[in-house]
Amino acid sequence: MLDYEPLPCPDLSIELSVPADRGETIDFLAIPARPGVFALEDEDGGTLALAITRNLRRLIRSKLESDPQSDGPSRRIDYRAITRRVRAMTVGSCFEAEWAYLQLARSRTPSTYASLLDRWRGWFVHIDPEVEFPRWTKTCRPFTSPPGAAGRYFGPMPDKHSTGRYIEMIEDAFDLCRYHHILIEAPDAKACVYKEMGRCPAPCDGTITMDEYRKAVRSAADFAAIPYPEWCAEVERKIKIASKRQDYEAAARWQMRRERTKLAGRAAYALVKSIERFRFLGVFTSDREHYARIFLILGGWIEPLADIPLDANSEAIADLIESVHSQATNRPLPLTGNASENIGLVCRGLFRPKSERNDGEWLDLDETLDVTRLSDALHRLSRRGVNENAPVELEEQIMESLPE
Repeated sequence: MLDYEPLPCPDLSIELSVPADRGETIDFLAIPARPGVFALEDEDGGTLALAITRNLRRLIRSKLESDPQSDGPSRRIDYRAITRRVRAMTVGSCFEAEWAYLQLARSRTPSTYASLLDRWRGWFVHIDPEVEFPRWTKTCRPFTSPPGAAGRYFGPMPDKHSTGRYIEMIEDAFDLCRYHHILIEAPDAKACVYKEMGRCPAPCDGTITMDEYRKAVRSAADFAAIPYPEWCAEVERKIKIASKRQDYEAAARWQMRRERTKLAGRAAYALVKSIERFRFLGVFTSDREHYARIFLILGGWIEPLADIPLDANSEAIADLIESVHSQATNRPLPLTGNASENIGLVCRGLFRPKSERNDGEWLDLDETLDVTRLSDALHRLSRRGVNENAPVELEEQIMESLPE
């Protein structure tokens, strides 16, 4: 039984029949010459190939018109001989194409689709403060790695190197154990040099109890759970309170911690917070000219919510925002099972270089979503001059499945 709500899957609404007789013509004009996703099916409805392409008609024609036997022996699949139906959909953005491709691959080719996942990943840090010996780790598959892990996840970050640096910063700022192989011998271990430097309270040799150490780990997790500017504002408030009370030692500790966490203010960590706050609105070009397609992202849930004109009036935008708020409030955040794969896909979009984001805008739903903010996103999209709403950065991808 699923422990999460099934993820939505796009509909391949365009259909083309492929006659078994090679002498009969195929009506390729029934397929639009537009960017999209398609599947080639055999007579039983099994998926022979699944692809993203800039031009549906061109690639489908090339797959079905080529005759691998005409040039002698070949390892190419003769799709014309085994395909009986083509199903397709048009897309308006790179993100929509990759989203559709992943959902369709998961449902149509479940035994092979995992090969796609290395392309789409975001990095998170994980900690479970309640285990016997807590340890910060990095992962690109939250809730599935480490296997069976409970605890808390924070991110996203663009790559494993930035994630490693973030863990080093956490350990430094909160004076946590750097050597887990020593920590697991507590309280009978020999303390490392960090105790001598005054940079570790040394739970390993029993200087403090593991309960006291876990309290420090929880403080570090609370730091990672909120955006860094939000945390800094709270630290500033605590420094002012301590100074008013003339508790200068406490004020100095907070100032030192703020200094040691400056790394978190860099662009690579701008989105870091608790994964339970992983909520975005994707504003992308639609396959309808002069429209934007709005995607709602809640944890691992990705759903095309609505199409809206790029020059929509304030009333239409306000109605859309009301729908977003309603869904974001009432839908539980899917954070298990296949949802982690969708989170990786969203992270690819979030960390795509700005020069390659010609067809979309990302709005963090942790920030206030109002008419002005969404209207500005639509305006920026319209100014990019994507006349035919074609995802020009789209990378063609084909997954072929040899028949048994």
